[in-house]
Amino acid sequence: MIRGGTSLEEVAFIVCTALGEAGVIAVLTGGSAATVHSCGGYSSFDVDFVLTRTGGVEGAGAEALRRLGYRSSGAPYHHPENPFTLDFPRGPLAVGGQLLTEWETRHHGSLHLHLLHPADSVKDRLAAFLHWGDVRGLSQAAAVWRGATQKIEREELRAWVVSEGAEDRWSLICAGLS
Repeated sequence: MIRGGTSLEEVAFIVCTALGEAGVIAVLTGGSAATVHSCGGYSSFDVDFVLTRTGGVEGAGAEALRRLGYRSSGAPYHHPENPFTLDFPRGPLAVGGQLLTEWETRHHGSLHLHLLHPADSVKDRLAAFLHWGDVRGLSQAAAVWRGATQKIEREELRAWVVSEGAEDRWSLICAGLS
């Protein structure tokens, strides 16, 4: 169960599992995925899931969230004891203009968590920097870059930056990731 001291990562595992049991596949994205991948290098205050189907959390998914203690009068969902809110940004699952059809799945006992691959998490945070001018996105991308347990290919990242029309900012991004 979710209590006041339940960590963001624990909340994400519990919610993802409950939604999965209700037939909803939810993938952790945004700053919350960056929090998990950065191994403490960044801390988000909300838990963002993109659903792999269109529409929002309704029916069995909404009931699963209610059983966990979450309530909503729109978005985000709030828990009476835990500070981490839940949000479900509109899909499709993508980083910038790149649609995603694969993600990482982690297991912890009987729980599971679907989340962006580390490289996609870096791209997601860079998209916030490139497209919305969110300077924090660059530092979040750097935290994921440094904390990722899987090697992230610099050339793959560069190709994505070019595809996003931001080749002129590649040197700035490299400096930020160092």
